[in-house]
Amino acid sequence: MRKGVYCWRNKKTNEVEYIGSTGDLNRRESYYQSSLTGGYCGIKALQKVYYTDGAYYEVLEEFEDIEPKELVDLENMYMYLLEPKLNQRKAVVKSKVKDTSKMSKAQSGTSNHACQTDVSTIVAIKTDILRGLSNKEIAEKYDKTSSYVSMIRTEKRWASIKVKNEKEIVTVNIQPHIINAVSANTTLSI
Repeated sequence: MRKGVYCWRNKKTNEVEYIGSTGDLNRRESYYQSSLTGGYCGIKALQKVYYTDGAYYEVLEEFEDIEPKELVDLENMYMYLLEPKLNQRKAVVKSKVKDTSKMSKAQSGTSNHACQTDVSTIVAIKTDILRGLSNKEIAEKYDKTSSYVSMIRTEKRWASIKVKNEKEIVTVNIQPHIINAVSANTTLSI
């Protein structure tokens, strides 16, 4: 795999517009070519240059094997020397988390920053699903969207809470403080 530092140059002025580094030069070039041609490049200013003056991809330095920190240091050196117009800050080594199991558990259920529903409401929604109510009826009852209720029904959301019948709730991977939120008249099997 080819690793290295690359740039995008303005076709009219030949000035360096943007500098980057990657662990896979072929893949990065392919991404930029398709996204710039398609009009959906993540770097909007580069997209504008591409449409107005034209731009071309150039490999500044290439390696078969190089440590990520060395690659970022080279990228920063080229940014200092060539002064690209579109780079807004120094490059940094991006860490890759290998074990995300703890992250996933920590961000599930009500621990998720985007969670807008408590566990007792989910239990009630799942109980109503067992009773045969439609997504629309449940959505109106709990002030949710029917698509959200559908995701609960198909277990794309809140799959960790299982309601077997109106009396038995099975919870999986839920922290003890969350279980306390479930109403007292239900029995939990963990």
